[in-house]
Amino acid sequence: MEIPEGSGGQPSPMDISGSPIVMGDLHQHFHQTQPGHITPEPSQEVVENAKRELRNIAEENVSIVPTLESADPVDPVELQLTENVQLLPNQQAEVQRKIQLLEQTNPLVGDVSIANMFEKANQKAESEANSKFRDEKKKKDYIARHGKVVGVTGVQGVGKTTLTKMVLRLILNGVIIPAVTFIFLLSIREINFEEKCTVFDLLFYKSPAVQLYNDDEKEVILKQILADRNTVIFIDGMDELDPQLLSKHYKVSHIKSKADPISFIMNMLGGQLLPNAYKLATSRPRAMLEISVEHRPHFLVEILGLNETAQKQLGLQICGTEFLRVQKSLQENPELLEHCLVPFNCIALFTYLLQNNPVQTTTISDIIVSILLQYLHSSHMQNRQVAMQKLAKLAWIAFDKHKFIFSEEDLIEVGLSQHDIKTFLTTTLDSRQKLHSFILQQDKKSFFSHQIWQDMFIALHMLFHMPLNEFNEKLPKLNGEKGANVKKFVYGICNPFISTKAKQLFLAKPHFHGKLQAIEVFTTQSVQLMKQKSQSGHIVLNHSSNLATFHCLKELNCPSITTIFASKLTTQYILNGYIFPSDVSSIFYVTKSIPQNITFLKVEAQFVGESFTLFCAHLKASKSKVVQLTFQQKKVPDLPKFRVAIPCIEQIYFITIDGNVLHILCDALEETNHVMNLLSFDHLQLKDGGLAYLCTCINKIKSLSLRGCCITERGINMLCQALAQPNQLVSLDLSFNSVGNEAANLLRLCPNLNRIVLSFCGINWEGAQALSNNMKQLKQKGFVLVLFGNQIKSRGVEILSECLSMVNELVIDSCEVQTVTKLAKSIKNLDKNQKLMICIGNNPIGNAGLDKLSTCFNNIDKLSVNACGITDVFCLPRSILKLGHQISELNVSQNLIGSFGAEVLSKCIGHVKRLLLMECGIADDGAEKLAGAVQKLENPIESLDLTRNQIKDEGAKFFVCCFKNVEDLSLAENPITLQCGSDMMKELVKQNLPAERLSLPYSMIEVSQDTFRIHTAQMIPGQFVRVSMSYELQGIREDS
Repeated sequence: MEIPEGSGGQPSPMDISGSPIVMGDLHQHFHQTQPGHITPEPSQEVVENAKRELRNIAEENVSIVPTLESADPVDPVELQLTENVQLLPNQQAEVQRKIQLLEQTNPLVGDVSIANMFEKANQKAESEANSKFRDEKKKKDYIARHGKVVGVTGVQGVGKTTLTKMVLRLILNGVIIPAVTFIFLLSIREINFEEKCTVFDLLFYKSPAVQLYNDDEKEVILKQILADRNTVIFIDGMDELDPQLLSKHYKVSHIKSKADPISFIMNMLGGQLLPNAYKLATSRPRAMLEISVEHRPHFLVEILGLNETAQKQLGLQICGTEFLRVQKSLQENPELLEHCLVPFNCIALFTYLLQNNPVQTTTISDIIVSILLQYLHSSHMQNRQVAMQKLAKLAWIAFDKHKFIFSEEDLIEVGLSQHDIKTFLTTTLDSRQKLHSFILQQDKKSFFSHQIWQDMFIALHMLFHMPLNEFNEKLPKLNGEKGANVKKFVYGICNPFISTKAKQLFLAKPHFHGKLQAIEVFTTQSVQLMKQKSQSGHIVLNHSSNLATFHCLKELNCPSITTIFASKLTTQYILNGYIFPSDVSSIFYVTKSIPQNITFLKVEAQFVGESFTLFCAHLKASKSKVVQLTFQQKKVPDLPKFRVAIPCIEQIYFITIDGNVLHILCDALEETNHVMNLLSFDHLQLKDGGLAYLCTCINKIKSLSLRGCCITERGINMLCQALAQPNQLVSLDLSFNSVGNEAANLLRLCPNLNRIVLSFCGINWEGAQALSNNMKQLKQKGFVLVLFGNQIKSRGVEILSECLSMVNELVIDSCEVQTVTKLAKSIKNLDKNQKLMICIGNNPIGNAGLDKLSTCFNNIDKLSVNACGITDVFCLPRSILKLGHQISELNVSQNLIGSFGAEVLSKCIGHVKRLLLMECGIADDGAEKLAGAVQKLENPIESLDLTRNQIKDEGAKFFVCCFKNVEDLSLAENPITLQCGSDMMKELVKQNLPAERLSLPYSMIEVSQDTFRIHTAQMIPGQFVRVSMSYELQGIREDS
């Protein structure tokens, strides 16, 4: 067979009929020796020959062959990568334990490159090992298991397979893992998961000589692989596995025994099998996160796509001398740029622009259909529409049967001839640029050269060859990552302009009638379902939830259907996960049809490429509003567009910031009338210099949080000078800064300030005196004063007791029994209508101190006495029941009151909205008493937190009957079995109650209301997952 130009120069190992091409007796060749060389030991010779054979296979697979490419070799271009953080349940700091805060953050992660992925994986494993174990051997074992495993995720077409080939090229060239020995390339789509095999057979399935090794030789090679520390295993396409296989736990099979291939693969990823080998696995994001935690790689890398430089390099290689013209077309049609992040789409776009001037489209569906029409009219294809129709049928059958590779029988079933297959293997699209296209590829069996090709042909089959009744049945089933792209193409081709072009691909009369109407009905049903699943009327937009429908509508580009859809939408949204430019365009394309201006309640997204700039531009143009923005952009490419969008934002939480962004922010606030409700720079090294910037616009800020920003007394003095002018500041948080007693002076300068948080600021009793004096001078009531972690001591507490009439919430430490006695006396002297929130946790007040506080519940609405050495709570029910009304919160956590104490508190449970009993030594009998009391309530309570007690299955089951009477029940970190947790979740759903009502141990987390699978803790963007966050200190985890 003639080797097609541009195919990498490698002949197919199979002729068109499917008969194997004889490649020589490789096994015999292994045992030949050359003159002048010392003959190695037979066992070592077998190992060396196996290494050479595997390297040859790797070199044959290293060529990066895009589905559309120039006949000249295409150089690989850089892919943007970032670490995909998995929040684990032991990442809370000691200070957060003390003040009992669970602040959910999205930590910024560093850049990842192809060359340093394995190095980063090892660093992460070392960090996790140090936080989990004290025993050095356990640390070493943990690092060995997880430090050499990398999971690569990314959306369809973004370049996951290409990345593995780029890593492979670096390995073969000695750039990384220079002493590499064995290289194994495992492609999920090529492995038969219905037949059991040995580890050896799985690793060597690509080897033509695998059947020629005898058992002794296999054992020698396998022994060497097990011991070797420079073996590399690539596992491509984990998302092509059946989803039900991903979430299971697989026991480690004996190395020599036969087992299901999936068992070996999962245990390789988890480090249980071949721990010494480097492993790299690719998958779409959702599928990777569905892998059980025992097997999922701990270090995940997200491919974000092509950056601007890479796009230009690729365009130059494809377009050659025509690149300037093509680039001008892109500049004139900026909406096309959103396709350029995904390599396949970028290549397709450049190919389209080469042939079309002027540009007549903005959708990827139209671009690919246009390319297929060029393909059809090429000299190879010669207008053979029948073959196109058969290929579309093959794509659908494969999708329906969950197949990715096709045997000769599959091709015969749809009537594809040998000539048809040869035609699809290669053709010339543009003779000037020597541009080629590959729809099918062959390597023993046939398969689509890219999943996007297969998705397009599936959509074509559904629209033009599938009866309407079957279409109506199949369309709603196009869900998840695998169906989303097909559904987008179905919508895109339904556009009348594109469908007219697409019909030319086939000779037979298409079954297209009624499909557009079916799309309209399905879209209307989708918006109803979307609203039903929304959180309190807010619609969540991300790649796991709802964004796919917005993409489909933009691809369809039918104003009438979009208007119907938009008219039923809410005006409030939450945006999170990774957001690409195409996502931003789709969101605003749909929401512009909503009559009212929309509001983004939360924007917690990681914007990729130009998407943040695009978001800012649309935000300003559409007069939309953002209530809360979590800013985590390392770089804003277009600062002026960010500047004009600032007046549309009410609150900004900065996860990262540079000087340019801070300067733009302060200038924008200073020059406009916009007042920012909240700015948070927590744990960023803003220092006094950064605070000086903020002082220029302090009069436009209502709430300012500067926790842990390295601010000193010098910075406080600058802030005092700025606040001497009229200002609107109502809340200020300076915790974890070395500001000392100077911070007390801020109170007298801010007439509107009613909340000041100064935890761990080095304040002593003199500072408490200054605060007290300033509050009295202002004569303002309702202060929230947080002074935890300072050195005010008993004297300071007594001083603050004198001004309790002005305080709404007081958080202090340094309390003893005598101090509490004076504090209680001051509380009882308050006006009977004043209600306080008193938090004095982590103080040794004991039972006597609690008894004193219980006498003043008439003026206490919230009491927190966690970790105060309390064992007797008899005084609480007696005092609370006398009130005749509910108190907001009672926190007795981390006091060993046991089941008897739980029984005592059950008597007043209906008079407490939120009861926190974490780590109180409560067992099943105590759970029974609490559940019984909750069940009898006429009105539900808001929260009952029983985290980290000794409640087992028997105790947990008592709560099944009272789900309706508690809005938030936490049984996290209790010894409850998987079966019991599953049964409780099923009962919750059976009672038609939201899944968020119940928190289970972090090894039992439900994904959704209609899913009962039990997962280990994982954060899945866009899905509500209850995770119990541990309070354990880093480095003091139990060694179990």
